Amino acid sequence: MLNVRVVKVELSSGETEILLTNVNAEELSYEACKPLYFKRWGIETRFDDLKHKFEIENFSGQKPQIIEQDFYATVLLSNMASVMEQEAEEQMKESKRTEQLKYEEYRINKNILVGKLRNRLIEMVLEEDDARRDVLHERFLEELQRNIVPVVKDRTLKRTKQTKANKFTKTKRRGL
Repeated sequence: MLNVRVVKVELSSGETEILLTNVNAEELSYEACKPLYFKRWGIETRFDDLKHKFEIENFSGQKPQIIEQDFYATVLLSNMASVMEQEAEEQMKESKRTEQLKYEEYRINKNILVGKLRNRLIEMVLEEDDARRDVLHERFLEELQRNIVPVVKDRTLKRTKQTKANKFTKTKRRGL
């Protein structure tokens, strides 16, 4: 039998968030639940990226081997996108190109990153000349740094619930 603890936390928007945990009250106090839950936000947004930006649930075939290939290719693409995003953001911070802009902090636009990486990654991987590959990589990082979005602290958005059970039809899958 699994004991589950229900913790109700009020958000800054006034909404009540209901959290379920198997950690008892002696190990984790009520006051510690809310900040601990919000530390999971990075993981939650990563799953959101995989589902909606990379369409990890959208397969190009029905056979198990094709589904596995699509899954692993999507995870690889996602990991490569994360590496490229980190590199571009580090370069952007070092160059201090955002200091004159309105907001304090900026990030690479992930939608642009995913869209452009699909084509550019193949081009970089297939390039045999190391010097040319490095040039393609640097150009890609520079392009990413031109497509940035501000990080607005303490911003809250109203959640919209999606009701459609199967978002992807068998004919929707785009090629990488």
